[in-house]
Amino acid sequence: MSLHSILATLVLILAVWAASGFYKVQPDQVGLVLRFGRWVDTRQPGLNYHLPYPIEFALLPKVTAINQLKIGNGAPMQMLTGDENIVEATASISWRIKDPVKFLFNVNDPEGTVKMTGESAVRQIIGLNPIMGLDLVFGQNDSFVLGWIVFSLWFAHHRRFAWSALFFGIACASKPTAWFLAPFWALALLTDQTLSWRRLLHQLPLLLRRAAPALVVFLVLTLPYVLWNANAFVDDVWRWAAGTGSIT
Repeated sequence: MSLHSILATLVLILAVWAASGFYKVQPDQVGLVLRFGRWVDTRQPGLNYHLPYPIEFALLPKVTAINQLKIGNGAPMQMLTGDENIVEATASISWRIKDPVKFLFNVNDPEGTVKMTGESAVRQIIGLNPIMGLDLVFGQNDSFVLGWIVFSLWFAHHRRFAWSALFFGIACASKPTAWFLAPFWALALLTDQTLSWRRLLHQLPLLLRRAAPALVVFLVLTLPYVLWNANAFVDDVWRWAAGTGSIT
């Protein structure tokens, strides 16, 4: 074989190898160009080019497609609700790729992560669904009351007294045990003031202004029950706690 034939063959092989870098990105795709396995560029739909393999290659994830994923493979899952009942639930997740680079390179198992996150979200929704409304209104779940109080004290510590009053009003409307914390909460509302017995009367108007939202929230949540049946309200709140109520 002559030298010219060898050179022509090499040139042909090199041309074919170079031409192998042309690729087409479909309208529902993006092209992720990897150079020696590391992402270097993102290409939009249309005819594109990357350096031939193995220097570069392209991945073509579909970013506009709506993917479907059934939680529990479509079989009902048993979950615990907020009021400690067991229910069976199924769910289907619709999702699409928003950031293909993060989807492919920042997560080891993208679909597994979506499934795990979806299951966690469904369990959270079931746990905090309206079934817990009665617990929240009637104060049957102390964790709610504690949560309101913690939020209230946190906002008071950061001197956001309106939000503090809002959460403390909800806590007091949820369960009477929160009422006993009112004096300590009132002191928390005056943390930015110099506290002393002599100045207490002068600080009383400021305290009332800061505590007013709590009283408003408390009345908004409890007054309808009082107007509906005041005797039942007293029986449920005071007599029941004392063990003398007619409501069991």
